[in-house]
Amino acid sequence: MLCLNVFWTVTLRAFGASFHRVAGAPLLDLENVRGVLKPREALELLQEYGTEAQAL
Repeated sequence: MLCLNVFWTVTLRAFGASFHRVAGAPLLDLENVRGVLKPREALELLQEYGTEAQAL
């Protein structure tokens, strides 16, 4: 479990700022103040991203 936490921390730090800059929104909206997204909501959010952000 610790390895998974380290992995996500490193990944989010590495790609989060770039993704936010390209997509105009946080990576998978992890900073969502409404709480945890439902799968349908997450897919809808991803569809709003441009092709460059989706590729990233």
